Amino acid sequence: MSGCAGFAGQIPDADTPFRNDGQAAFATPGALAQPQGQGAYDLESLLIHELGHCMGLDHSAVIRSMMFPFAPPPGQYLGYRPDGSIPDGPLADDDRTGIRAQYPDPNDTLNVGAIRGRIVPASPFALATLAAPPPGVPVTGMVGAHVVAVDADRDSVIAGTLGGWSCDAANPPTQFDDSFDLERLLVGHSYNLYSAPLVGLALPGDFSDVFTGLCSSSVARTCTPPPVNANFNVRILPTQ
Repeated sequence: MSGCAGFAGQIPDADTPFRNDGQAAFATPGALAQPQGQGAYDLESLLIHELGHCMGLDHSAVIRSMMFPFAPPPGQYLGYRPDGSIPDGPLADDDRTGIRAQYPDPNDTLNVGAIRGRIVPASPFALATLAAPPPGVPVTGMVGAHVVAVDADRDSVIAGTLGGWSCDAANPPTQFDDSFDLERLLVGHSYNLYSAPLVGLALPGDFSDVFTGLCSSSVARTCTPPPVNANFNVRILPTQ
């Protein structure tokens, strides 16, 4: 990245290089179906993914999201290509929600809301396998759970996040209670929530800064994150 920022955090210019080392070829969507495009990766899918990182998005464990950590197989692409009726077709709802959360519109407070909570064991039998917590400390079922909100009417994943921690700066240390926060969801919709461990195609190592940043800098004591996917025992539903 280069350029002179007008304010802290501004990215005035960024480059996204694509290297062809003889082992990978890239093609535009229209050329993928042509003979010269066979075996090539979709340039548009890759570019949108990398531009998402420039805008502050990390990887997403939602498979149809443009921010999924793996590119579509050669000759394939995600979503629909833009046309007159779908101008931004390649983006998934999860991508759009991430952008709304990164760049909130202060005039849109009446149209968006949030769903917050934490993951807990599914049954008393699961609770029995965990050490008794000190008084007032919440019990967790998992650290790093993938939590998704699915639109009940459209059956589409609207947003996904990873549960982790909550912190009260006046009362350290950090509590790893697997809190989650799904922000900037459109109001007037019904959502079903599902949680699953990161044991599928997307693994903890595919998320660059999510788990390394579990510890809050506002906590004075040394903070060591517990292992991701620890103590998981809830119903699993695959995400889209």
